[in-house]
Amino acid sequence: MLKTILSALLFSFASIYINSFGFLIIPAFIVLFILIKDLKGLTQTILYGFLWGILSFGLHFIWLYELLIFKTGAGFCLATCLYLFIVLYSGFLSAAYFLITRQLFNFVKNYLFPKIVIFFISTYLFFYFIEKNFLFFIEKNTGYPFLNPLIPLAKYKWFLFLYSFIFSLNRAPLKPKRDFFKENKVIYLKPVVKSYNNSFNAITAGQMIYHQLANLNLEQYVNKYKNIILLAPETYYPYPLNKNKNTVKLWSNVLPENSYFFLGSQRREKGGKNRHKIFQTIFLLGLGRIIDFYDKKHRTVFAEKIPSNYKNSEWSKALFLNGKTKFSLGRQKDKIFNLPSGIKILPQVCSEFFYKINLKDTDRV
Repeated sequence: MLKTILSALLFSFASIYINSFGFLIIPAFIVLFILIKDLKGLTQTILYGFLWGILSFGLHFIWLYELLIFKTGAGFCLATCLYLFIVLYSGFLSAAYFLITRQLFNFVKNYLFPKIVIFFISTYLFFYFIEKNFLFFIEKNTGYPFLNPLIPLAKYKWFLFLYSFIFSLNRAPLKPKRDFFKENKVIYLKPVVKSYNNSFNAITAGQMIYHQLANLNLEQYVNKYKNIILLAPETYYPYPLNKNKNTVKLWSNVLPENSYFFLGSQRREKGGKNRHKIFQTIFLLGLGRIIDFYDKKHRTVFAEKIPSNYKNSEWSKALFLNGKTKFSLGRQKDKIFNLPSGIKILPQVCSEFFYKINLKDTDRV
């Protein structure tokens, strides 16, 4: 029991607090292997597997509970029921993973190395299913890539080197060329405006971001670097930026000529029947104007769109997106931002990073 709780807590802390405890994913799986290897009996295997899944997924999916309450129109009761369903469903999946792995261990009896190989294969297949088809019964190919156990290790250079070495033959490079960060100053901006339920309007939000940019004193980097590249996350400016061009001009007062600002925002365009379409968008700003943009294609089900199987269901629209913004589907598949200095950047938003791309020699952002 203690090994079950320990492994689940290590796994959860590694996934939730990646910057501080990402390394705990390694001991989490070491303890997990020992746990499954020492299990005895069908009942104990299923029970401990279910408990491990409840703890691991339950802690991890607290963000989902908050999302359902605040960003969708589900309400407290329905959000609680959906959260509990996902957690219980995850517990049953984990119990099946434990059972299959333990049964396979029985074929190799007391040989340690074959058990390690079986553990790696079964664990890979388990999380591959989570990543690709976790909610297959809601929408085809709806997985959850953020539970990939390799993500907590992505901040460590030794892991990136090992990963790049192993998959360099058939994958796009994970990071830019070595001299990229010597020639270019890259700055990540933390959001200063909440993405939902904020008490600001578009003008106030723009002024808050202006003060954040001014405090960076970017002029100090003008003569030191070829380009100054600013990166801001999804919903950094949660209003249609293309309809607030005065805000772009305001920001340009503190953005040097050799700076390029990539930020997550919204884009609004006129649709049919005098309606407007809203897109989740990455804008590229430079020289005081919008140079280019990319609209997000892979949207979160029920929070940003209604799944295709439920698109004609009035109850699902009322429960999940009633009074909320439904984002439209981006039309460009593989958008490339080309900077004047020759840098090519492939924009990807949120889980889009985990979808396969066919582009090479491209710097990801």
